[in-house]
Amino acid sequence: MLAGPVLYGPAAGHHVVAVLGSVIGNVGERGLLLTFPCLEALLQAAPAEAAAALQPVLLRMLALVLGGKESGLVVSNALPVLGRLLLAAPAQFVALCAAGAADGEVAAAVAAGREGIPTELSPAEAVLWRLLSLWCEQFDSLGQAGARRLCALALAAGLGLPSRALLGLLDQLLPAITAVWYETEGGGGGFSGEGMPPSYDYFAGGGLHGCGEEGLMEEVAGPALDSEEADGECGRRAQLREADPAGSLPVSEALRRGLAAAAALHGPQQLDAALSRLDEAVAHSVRAATAVPGQAAGQAGG
Repeated sequence: MLAGPVLYGPAAGHHVVAVLGSVIGNVGERGLLLTFPCLEALLQAAPAEAAAALQPVLLRMLALVLGGKESGLVVSNALPVLGRLLLAAPAQFVALCAAGAADGEVAAAVAAGREGIPTELSPAEAVLWRLLSLWCEQFDSLGQAGARRLCALALAAGLGLPSRALLGLLDQLLPAITAVWYETEGGGGGFSGEGMPPSYDYFAGGGLHGCGEEGLMEEVAGPALDSEEADGECGRRAQLREADPAGSLPVSEALRRGLAAAAALHGPQQLDAALSRLDEAVAHSVRAATAVPGQAAGQAGG
């Protein structure tokens, strides 16, 4: 399980998927927290292949996320997996929402939280709305800088999804995206362009801490990391992060691309109308984040 993408391939891939499918929904919090980084690593290492192969596993995870029975820690740590899927294979993300609409558990969870979801949306769009809305509600629970940036990039990419739901969710999506922009580029931090780690990378320094219970991951995964094989896996994970295009993509550029895609899909006038309904503070942050580099500093401080 901890080997992540090393196990994924034509020979062993179906065995890995079978193991992951038997884990999701059948283990406690600790087991889920150990499993999510494996899913994320698979999607990072082989995006197209993993996104297709893991669809049944991700559907079970989606039911857990929307079901309302898992802890906030589990939900917040599942979000980077979905973020990696949305970034790497947006068509598969849309397909996951469609599969969720046909799944009894997911459909029941969406129906239970139907309040606020526009009635004109299709069942698949209702799943998308509920998922993105929950994502934004849980965004502040994302404690790791890498997980926050990954999810901000994913939500920015999600602005270009072919659904009417996105324009109605701008007041939730854009505050989350621009918050991370401020943390990393707009004055609250310093974006360095370094490879972005996944939410919890057991093989990166400090990756075992900050998971809720003190020493939880160190207790569970520590023995495996002390093995001789861990050194090689550390190197493979480092190469994976360095090759990850999302690691060097600024949130500002992702937001510009997402809004441009939304304008092309829905029309500039409809997008402008939706943006005009934003709170002025959010609208100001969006203008600052999407300004050309020479203008960004002035708008961020204005």
